[in-house]
Amino acid sequence: MADERGPVYRASRFSRGAAWALLRLEVRASADVLVVCGGQRMRRFPWPEIRGFEVNQKRGNEGAVMLKGNAYQRLPIVDVATRKLPAEQARAELERYWRAHRR
Repeated sequence: MADERGPVYRASRFSRGAAWALLRLEVRASADVLVVCGGQRMRRFPWPEIRGFEVNQKRGNEGAVMLKGNAYQRLPIVDVATRKLPAEQARAELERYWRAHRR
């Protein structure tokens, strides 16, 4: 089960170069942690610290991970921000993987 890959959302080379000056934007789920790269800073959230995922209902093109202690972290998923991928679909994929790997 440790080799099973989770959802990965990356900015394409074109969108990174055009819009974010080659910043690395990525959300990657692994068996132990959710990795969120929002440019220069990379954060790792262990699955037990995550309470769930949500979509900003007002905007509809922004997702976040809900953490313990009522904290949250926006998810830099470019395909959701540009509406190529529905935010609810990305949330469902991440939540499905989270439910399977939290301890």
